[in-house]
Amino acid sequence: MAEFRKETLKCRILVSVNVVGRGIDVEEMDYVINYEIPNSHDSVYRFIQRCGRTGRTRPGTTYTFYVEAENKNIAPGIAKVLENAEQNVPEFLIHGLSHEIQKSMAEISVNYKIQHESGN
Repeated sequence: MAEFRKETLKCRILVSVNVVGRGIDVEEMDYVINYEIPNSHDSVYRFIQRCGRTGRTRPGTTYTFYVEAENKNIAPGIAKVLENAEQNVPEFLIHGLSHEIQKSMAEISVNYKIQHESGN
């Protein structure tokens, strides 16, 4: 960790497990990337804490991989946490990814039809 914290490092990427993800403070952390969403009530709090690491000293961004087949059952809970934190709740957490994909495909179809009919 001491080596990682040196500002002279050209590339500062830390890949860790929950043990390292809890309680560490690294200044100027711009991004946190979560490859899994927690599957138990207790680990949700660790997950939220880890996401908050980017905002300790300045604004940051958190990305989380969401796999509907694995995470669909916890989507309502995630939506509630986001809502309680006054954050935007992605539509796919409310309606599911398949609904969002169908909606996007319909928009693409309409746009294609408009462009095709106008001769562009």
